[in-house]
Amino acid sequence: MKSLFINMKIMFAYSWRVSKRIFFTTFIQIILDTIEPLFMVILPKFIIDELTTGKRWDITIKYIALFITFIFVTKGLRLLLDVYINATFNKIQSKTGKEYFNDFLSMDYELLEDSNFRDLSAKIKYNVRCANFIGTDMAEFITNLLIFISFSSVMLYNSNILIFLVILATTVIWHFISIRHEKWKHHLQQPIAKNNRKFGYLYSTMIDFAQAKDLRVNKMSDLLLHNYEEQIKIHTKLLKKNTKKENVFSLLNIATTLVRDLVFYIYAAFSFLKDKISLGDFTVLTGSILNTSNSLLALIKKINYFRVFSKNISEYSTYKKMVTPRYMLQDTNEIAMTDYTLVFKNVFFKYPNTSDYILKDVNLTINNNEKLGIVGLNGAGKTSLIKLICRLYKPNRGQIFLNGHDIYSIDYYQYISSISVIFQDFQLFAFSIYDNIVLGKTFNSEKFQSVLKLSGLDGKIKQLHPNREHTMITKEFDEAGVDLSGGESQKLVLARALYKNSRMIILDEPTAAMDPIAEYEFYQHFNELSSQKTVIYISHRLAATKFCDKIAVIANGAVEEYGSHEELIAKQGIYKELFQYQASLYKGNEEDLGNP
Repeated sequence: MKSLFINMKIMFAYSWRVSKRIFFTTFIQIILDTIEPLFMVILPKFIIDELTTGKRWDITIKYIALFITFIFVTKGLRLLLDVYINATFNKIQSKTGKEYFNDFLSMDYELLEDSNFRDLSAKIKYNVRCANFIGTDMAEFITNLLIFISFSSVMLYNSNILIFLVILATTVIWHFISIRHEKWKHHLQQPIAKNNRKFGYLYSTMIDFAQAKDLRVNKMSDLLLHNYEEQIKIHTKLLKKNTKKENVFSLLNIATTLVRDLVFYIYAAFSFLKDKISLGDFTVLTGSILNTSNSLLALIKKINYFRVFSKNISEYSTYKKMVTPRYMLQDTNEIAMTDYTLVFKNVFFKYPNTSDYILKDVNLTINNNEKLGIVGLNGAGKTSLIKLICRLYKPNRGQIFLNGHDIYSIDYYQYISSISVIFQDFQLFAFSIYDNIVLGKTFNSEKFQSVLKLSGLDGKIKQLHPNREHTMITKEFDEAGVDLSGGESQKLVLARALYKNSRMIILDEPTAAMDPIAEYEFYQHFNELSSQKTVIYISHRLAATKFCDKIAVIANGAVEEYGSHEELIAKQGIYKELFQYQASLYKGNEEDLGNP
């Protein structure tokens, strides 16, 4: 019970932070919902009594006029309130939706690869909504509490204690039914959330323009539709399972209600026939009985719902702790960036929920303005090394230092601003070319034009009339949008990295789609542009290493060899073997071309 009150307090605080206006609209709604049934039960009594006994038509007409006026005013107020409530709900949904997406954009990267977290996130999105909690759940609870107090007072005042006890008895029965019902609904949330997430993935994949070519060329429609149908079967099975349970609960509820109402109406009819009450009193009595009983049942059901909902709030609290990024939980400081030396010291790393280390006891120094090439076979740990530098993951053991400071002690935004990364699977967004380069940063026209020229993208921009750099990428939102070629896309992400003007630039397989000549020209050009920056090249192909001051060979999760190109060739080790093998492939191609 203590946890219930703590969680309710958390939800009230969350709702107050998101929207104070929802409390005002809920207060007005509660007043209307409480007063309306009281008037609708009590006022007709006076009309009926006047019609059956007094027959004072002037008084009767006044009562009828009051009754009609009350209905007209309450309906009008409800219409106005509904407009206000809908506007408030929409505003809250926009605000909480933005907060939800902000969590995803700022949380630690490793959580995005955790399927259990993603299922939890889906549950939170659908089950913890502050607008529903205040505007619906709490409004219904307080309204039913006030209605119960009001009508039970009317009943007790008229000495209907026996009926009140019957109401309590049927409510106790329904209480136990309701507990089972809410537990069942909570138990079903996890598989439903997982099923919804898979539906969402399949749907977004089937309509994603970026994947359309792969889907058609590989004729993946059968595979996707098969998986979609499988999820439909799972959804249908869950629905049938839920429907059966819901039907049982509904039948129990109907049976309890029928027995209760039968007793109530027999009692009221008996009292009227014995002339113990008037016809007007009969309507008040039956109305009071039903409102007392229904409001009490609604209260019990809502309390049981809150007990289950409390578990959702506990999950929400867990979720909020998980999505809070590490840099917000640590004391950090800005440091001087006049120098830029990065040092790995005894670094071990393995991915979450795995047992094997990807990196083992890595020791590596990247000096200021140095060009470092990182080479190795697939799965050696090259990209994992970069993820650690980018603070996407944290080492399990060991430390990474920048200018003598542990990178996790450095202000996150200062640190991440000092790094630009061109990933192998870089992303272009369905925004303008300008937005794809600037990425929301402060705009500097001179710097913008400079990076267009340096990256070689200026020629393409001049061809794009009339919008030039404001031309949209892809036709997702604009028919006049442009689809850039692979080479043009790489020029764009190069311009993006140069515009950021970071101290370090990391290139992860940047030339994977280029031919050898284009690859050589790219590295030569980029080497000229980055003469005053620290650069890390990651590549399977060794063309970049000729432009590097140092080369680190990663094998079996460790730095097996380190030195310049000449030094590593002289070592007669892994690097020389890789270099000679690739050289033989190029030589073989040349011979094939010369001897058809």
